[in-house]
Amino acid sequence: MSLLSNKSLDLHIGARAVHGVLRPAWSRHKVLAKARQEFGLLPGENQAAESVNDNWTACSQAIDSVLSDLGVAAANHKNDLRIVLADSRVHFDVVSGDYGGASERHLEAIATACVIETLGERASRQIVRWQLQPDMRHLLISSIDTQDIESVAQVASRHQLSVTSFQPDFCAKWNQYAKSLPGGTGVFTTSSDGHLIVVFALAGSIAALSCGSSLGDGRTVPYDIRSKDSVDERVDRLLSSVGRDASEISTFIMVAPNQEHIPKSLRWKVINLPQEPA
Repeated sequence: MSLLSNKSLDLHIGARAVHGVLRPAWSRHKVLAKARQEFGLLPGENQAAESVNDNWTACSQAIDSVLSDLGVAAANHKNDLRIVLADSRVHFDVVSGDYGGASERHLEAIATACVIETLGERASRQIVRWQLQPDMRHLLISSIDTQDIESVAQVASRHQLSVTSFQPDFCAKWNQYAKSLPGGTGVFTTSSDGHLIVVFALAGSIAALSCGSSLGDGRTVPYDIRSKDSVDERVDRLLSSVGRDASEISTFIMVAPNQEHIPKSLRWKVINLPQEPA
């Protein structure tokens, strides 16, 4: 019998590193082993295609290294693999409308059109996902490059692993911590690898979203207490875009690892996570 039989693996693919956590299949809390492997920076939009391919290759090699360090290469049976992908590798959007009577085909067409409008030529290699929010008036859209998905599938196949879950980091954190919003209403923010996702939620539905660098303007200078934090600036702009004033919102939650930039204003409730996924 394989040493990994009846075990599961959580793999977090970040912008610059891959983290793996091995657990027994019967527990989501007990940790049997951990491994981490760094790789190159995520290529920017204007970099050559060869650089993008190099990044995918480096990421795949990092995944291979993590799985080997955990002993997965010796597995003789299919074992569960749960993937969490860095938000910097995912495109997000929220569009509003009256979707109460819309078919799944219609919603798929709307989501695809939105991705094409935003990403242009890059949209041709994106896998589009969408989720209609409970209010039936907001459509949460995400898209992931097919190369990321195919790379993970190839690595999983080589190591005889079965991918049972594949989701962006934001979605994983939203599913786990959004219940902290009273009545499902407030600002919910995640930050990881310097990438920020900010959403305004209303009665359990994501009504607006903004994303980008956690230091919006790329500053490397220390935080200046005389100016508003860039995270707060992004939040205030998002609320203003949907006709909301920050003074009307009672709850602001940020979920972030300890090393991430945390806004200093007192309105935030911060849920600190360990630097490496546990």
